[in-house]
Amino acid sequence: MDFRSFRKTFIGVLLAGQFVLGGCVSENAAKSSKRFGSSVATTGGSSTSGANAGGTDTSTDETDITPKVEIRHLIEPNLSTDPNYSSGTGYTGGGSYLRKLTLPKNYAGKLYVAGINISTLGARNVKVRFKFGLNAEPVEINATVAKAPGITPQTNVDVLILDLRAEPFRNIRLIYDLFDYNDYSTSTTGPVQDNRDSGLYCRALKLENDPTFNGVGACDASSEDCLYSYAKISDQGLLKQTSVTTNGVTSTVYVPVVPSVPQVEQGVNGYYGDVLSEILKRPLPDDYTTTGSGDFLFNMAAAYNYTQAEVIASTIKAIGAFGNYKYQGPYGIQNCSEWQFNRCTYGSNDLAFISGNSDTLTNKNKLFKEAAHLLGTNTLYYKSYMFPLATKIKSIRAGVDYLGSDNPFDVKTPQGGASVDGESKWLDGANERVNKNYDGEHVGSCSVTASMEIVAKDDNNVWYVVSESKDVKLQLVRPTQYSTELNDNVLYSNYKTCNSNSMCGSSECCYNNRCWDETLVSQCIDSGSYVGNKPVGDTCLTDVECQSLCCNRTSGKCAVHNTLLNPAVLCQKPIGDFCIAKEWCQKTPVTTYLIVKTGTDTQGNITCTLRSYVTQEYGDCKNGVCVAPPQSSPPAFDYNNPDCSNAVAAPNF
Repeated sequence: MDFRSFRKTFIGVLLAGQFVLGGCVSENAAKSSKRFGSSVATTGGSSTSGANAGGTDTSTDETDITPKVEIRHLIEPNLSTDPNYSSGTGYTGGGSYLRKLTLPKNYAGKLYVAGINISTLGARNVKVRFKFGLNAEPVEINATVAKAPGITPQTNVDVLILDLRAEPFRNIRLIYDLFDYNDYSTSTTGPVQDNRDSGLYCRALKLENDPTFNGVGACDASSEDCLYSYAKISDQGLLKQTSVTTNGVTSTVYVPVVPSVPQVEQGVNGYYGDVLSEILKRPLPDDYTTTGSGDFLFNMAAAYNYTQAEVIASTIKAIGAFGNYKYQGPYGIQNCSEWQFNRCTYGSNDLAFISGNSDTLTNKNKLFKEAAHLLGTNTLYYKSYMFPLATKIKSIRAGVDYLGSDNPFDVKTPQGGASVDGESKWLDGANERVNKNYDGEHVGSCSVTASMEIVAKDDNNVWYVVSESKDVKLQLVRPTQYSTELNDNVLYSNYKTCNSNSMCGSSECCYNNRCWDETLVSQCIDSGSYVGNKPVGDTCLTDVECQSLCCNRTSGKCAVHNTLLNPAVLCQKPIGDFCIAKEWCQKTPVTTYLIVKTGTDTQGNITCTLRSYVTQEYGDCKNGVCVAPPQSSPPAFDYNNPDCSNAVAAPNF
């Protein structure tokens, strides 16, 4: 057999064997592939051989498998060493993988989102969309895929990095409230004071977005939890009787006073001896005391002939010349129709209340620790779980009276004032919430994400949702910034309201209704013999008598101090005169010495010389007296062999 005949015979045998093997393999045998098929069925009259002859012809289009991306955790930033956000205590540090992360809304660092199959997004344009609150207000932030340390040192995980240096959450409205559901049955330290504590929950969401809900349908059983579900209560003072006219019809309504000052004595006659106008601004005591008829002690000043105040329910009481008021407990119900509970009116099965006064929570769907009291047609609410449950004043002046107790959950009574400056006993939590910033946000204000979404742009430049999570929560609280010198939250302390020095710390004084450190404002209002509001030209003895805070001691009259004029007209107190702050002191010539560059020599070396510059600087206000600013001394300089290594460009004053 020649080679040509052999080749034909071999090819024939090979083809025959292939047909035989093909007939032995099942049509439905699995194929080894990383693709899945989508069946396309075609019916028609054409006949085919095999099992489907005369029936349906099934073919397969192969499509790429897209791994499912999941959001699993947020990674805790290390705020414990960052003076912008933390006093350095109370946090476990960065790197923790959390299902709920709480940050101040002015956080300006990096945020890491961890999950499953994040690496598949590496080639995509990716964003993370946060939806906040009851109405799911969206905030979108660009994201980048990167690596982060895994659960062991030998592993890495893929994460999304979000750059928050532009503070994208700064404009989120914190219109909801934190509730404290920690168990204090064995606590020896008292309620938490840190609004980033993991046991605090922001009640801001619809029930469908609450991952803590463990029931079916509505949150309407006493054994069910729903910690993020929206409910709104607020601190309130007495209710003032007010007439409202609508469409020519006049009706009577009762408007609650919004507390604005703490339960601290402002005068010298004891807690109950202050003037009525100031007592009306305080929060009401958070306990149901006295006879059960709803009386509570309001004022004991004999000058007002008023010893047993405010009878609640339908009885109205006149408070001095300030109008008619009635008492209806320290808390008011807000936006009842929007609550995500079954209902928000008091009843035997209402989820908003817990009967009794136990520190142990068997279920965490309550708003009040103590059952409400029904008096007449009114409902009184007590012992809320609003954060903080109780608080302390870090530094209170000796002899200042306030409502407090040794145990944070006991009834608060007048303390009579301590013998030395120092930390107070426990006060009701409302005393912390009265301190609000310019947005009306207090320490318990918050918002939280209803959901988080990863969105990406497809090949057609269309954004689509890659993954959504309602279980991972980002909780926002009020802006925070700490002073490294005072170790204090300056964004909070700057808005600490007051009417007298007694409401401020031992090293602070009250000025313009704000507490200021005495190193900044040396002459406190309480320190002056007179407090007035005299116009320019009136006679005066102290600065605080004048609208301009500038009393000319030479003329004995109020002088001008107005920085809004162009040019500004300043008080210019002479050195040695009394002052409010340094801006009221006169400017004094101050000589500053600098080694400045003068050019280059023929070899290209920098040349320099020593020069003096005279500027006008405010004197300092120390201990209430203007003192001259410090003068600098000329540095050592060799004109024959000048050292120009530290020379600077000549200033332009």
